[in-house]
Amino acid sequence: PVFRELGWVLGMGVATALLLAMTLVPIFADMGPEPDPKTLEMDNVVARIVDKIVTLSARISTQFPRRVILIFTVFTGAVVYNASTHSIETDFLKRFDQDNVIPQDNAFFEAEYTGSQAVDVFVTSETPDALLEADVLQRMKSFEDAIEARPDVDQAVSYLDALGRTHRALTGETGLPQSQAAAAQELLLLEMGGGQALDSVLSHDRSAARLALRATEHRMRATSTLARDIESMGADIMGDDFTVEATGMMPLAGGWIDEIVTGQRNGVLTSIISITVLMMVGLRSFSVGLISAVPNLLPLVATAALTGLVWGDIDSDTLVILMLAIGIGVDDTIHILMRYRIESMRCSSRAEAIRQTFAFSGRAIVMTTLILAVGFAPMAMTAYYSMNIMGSLLPAALVVAMVADLLLVPALAQVGWLRFRTSEAG
Repeated sequence: PVFRELGWVLGMGVATALLLAMTLVPIFADMGPEPDPKTLEMDNVVARIVDKIVTLSARISTQFPRRVILIFTVFTGAVVYNASTHSIETDFLKRFDQDNVIPQDNAFFEAEYTGSQAVDVFVTSETPDALLEADVLQRMKSFEDAIEARPDVDQAVSYLDALGRTHRALTGETGLPQSQAAAAQELLLLEMGGGQALDSVLSHDRSAARLALRATEHRMRATSTLARDIESMGADIMGDDFTVEATGMMPLAGGWIDEIVTGQRNGVLTSIISITVLMMVGLRSFSVGLISAVPNLLPLVATAALTGLVWGDIDSDTLVILMLAIGIGVDDTIHILMRYRIESMRCSSRAEAIRQTFAFSGRAIVMTTLILAVGFAPMAMTAYYSMNIMGSLLPAALVVAMVADLLLVPALAQVGWLRFRTSEAG
């Protein structure tokens, strides 16, 4: 619901901005005084830096187009490979700085006591007293030992612990009762002696038991995988007469993250396809519209690779950044391709058309990217990951999109791979 609401809010915001830009801005411009020609020259430090970036980009992309394409090809291959080696996860502890009180306290409790993540395993049978049979007690013990042998599980507690202590106190022997009758009598003595806590781990008819686990795994999807592994392990050890179900807040949230990842992945794919189709229609060219997807996709892959390099796993919230990046970054591609389509019709050579495109659109592309990056940058000062990436990863993605539009797109045009036919240019 949060991501869905974000989509609606951003969509309405962009639509409102478009309406204002197409109505009030021209009205106010027409009503205002004629600007001083000196102000149009924008002779200041920022403008000079922007002009140098634009001029240098135009020179590099037209003089060394094949080298530019080769560099971007190698870069794209590297980031695609790197991004493919990382998994999408959610670890709330990693969303805080290591000097934050939350991960510090969690580390203390795990070092001094036990794992901090709870996972519940329920073993049920349709037969009353089934969990007191001698062979079932041994299978339950084997199941519990197998769970505790896992490196991601710190401790498992069940009715076997109470039953084992009671059996040792009554008989002096270690282990569990050797018969169903002995197990029933010892549990009855335990309850008569004030063992009401047994109700939380064993049903009254002895047909359902609960194993309370303390896991050391904090990643949501990994905890969900842990729960599924335990269910599979339990089915093998306990047999067909018992049903084993592992659950808890973290396993459920991990499954929920799987659904979010699937939904966000489908959303990103839908955005890419929709934008590409709109570019084909707007540019009146199937090939150019298809090629325009390259500079739009590159920031997404580069951001995913950067996230994996810095944080190890790709946090699920990073997918929101990817959707924002493609929505904002496509503006630069539209600027340069729309202008290049017009200049292709006017100019006699590709190089001249590219230079004119930079003259009209280059400054706008650089200024837009710088303004957006500076606007988001203060959010990088927060200690919480989901907010921090808005000020770090999103500007990085916008810069990658700008570089791709200023270098790769003109280079593709210079070598003739991106071109408009006469009918398309007109």
